[in-house]
Amino acid sequence: MKIRSLLIVLLSFSQLNAQLVINNGAKMVINGGTSSTPAYVVLDNPTATPISTNGATNGIISESEYNILQYNLKTGTTAITVPYMSSYLESFPLTLNVTAAGSGSGNIRFSTVVPPVRATGFNNFLYRPSDVTNMYGGSTIVNNSDKTIDRFWIIDATGYTTKPAVNLTFTYIDAEHAANGGNTITELNLRAQRFNPTTDSWEGYSSYLPTGTINTTTNTVSNVVATAGNFFRSWTLNDLTIPLPIELTRFDAYRISRNDVQVVWRTDTEINSDYFSVERSFDGHTWTEIGTVVGAGNSNYAIDYAFMDENAPNIQGYYYRLKQVDFNGNFNYYGPKYIGFSDDFDSELVVFPNPTNDFVQVIFSSNATEQYSIVLTDQAGKLISKQDILANSKTTQTQFDLSQLAAGVYTMYLFDIKGNKEVVKILRLP
Repeated sequence: MKIRSLLIVLLSFSQLNAQLVINNGAKMVINGGTSSTPAYVVLDNPTATPISTNGATNGIISESEYNILQYNLKTGTTAITVPYMSSYLESFPLTLNVTAAGSGSGNIRFSTVVPPVRATGFNNFLYRPSDVTNMYGGSTIVNNSDKTIDRFWIIDATGYTTKPAVNLTFTYIDAEHAANGGNTITELNLRAQRFNPTTDSWEGYSSYLPTGTINTTTNTVSNVVATAGNFFRSWTLNDLTIPLPIELTRFDAYRISRNDVQVVWRTDTEINSDYFSVERSFDGHTWTEIGTVVGAGNSNYAIDYAFMDENAPNIQGYYYRLKQVDFNGNFNYYGPKYIGFSDDFDSELVVFPNPTNDFVQVIFSSNATEQYSIVLTDQAGKLISKQDILANSKTTQTQFDLSQLAAGVYTMYLFDIKGNKEVVKILRLP
């Protein structure tokens, strides 16, 4: 069977226990798909071996995001091997083993993306999948393509109530990690990374480093785990020594009182993170360290940090920035953040972390002893909870529990006895 072109065609093998056999040197070419009208080959109710070939000279060529091979796996646990071939007829199968079945009438869609010209195609940013926004290598490397293989794999679980958990094995092509105009990859260091569009960053799974087990004899990266909650669509292979980005996802500073400033930041991942240095400047050029906070070392979960500048000079305003230092002495800067001051300061509502999965800390202060009310409402204005607090001129801190609320946007108000208010929007994550 040889199909040279599927021009915006849906080809479906929909009978019970559908099976596709490619042999005797046949090649299936899926092409012509676009973002608005993808080309699909669909296997419905696939058997234990839904696609079979009789050698490395047979396979499926699909090298664009919208040329898709779709398995209607549903709640099944059928192991899937996609017998991919490159346009140069190099075999590089992809294997997906389901370790926990999904729920719902879902399917898994496979495609790959490569540069238009292999010989000069090392710049992955120019042909990245539609959900991938960057090829960062940490905060100092704008484009880490030279450490990334010249191919993306798209493995998209769609239509599920709960996605399946899977274990993946990628096969790579030597020519796609060669120099190719700029690559400097050490093959033994290749591991798998996926792009998380929620955090807008590349992740591994374990410690957020590129993950998997490399075998340079078989050209495979195996034992790549994706749980139901971490099953994102776009993957590539990257050099372990310079992983794709580990980003600070939040950095803010708030004035709490005339002489107190709360500096807060969040990391979603940390690798060899020794400590954070908080720095202050009056002009944005000359900086002074005002304190340090110990880092987590290595982490693969969100961590919120806070530092209180309790002796901030009472002047018009100034700047804060954050210096993150690794165990080996390497460092990155974040910020700066400008904080202004005024003589008529009464109170300011500070809420963190925001977004949140559960609790938020609420901080405010006043120049006089006063009665305050803190009110939390949903998007329709319905009262969720309320706290009445007698606050003095010192900083007041309390906590609200959002863990039982549905995901969405909520509004928090700080009212004084005169009816003045401060307003903060809070995003409750799923």
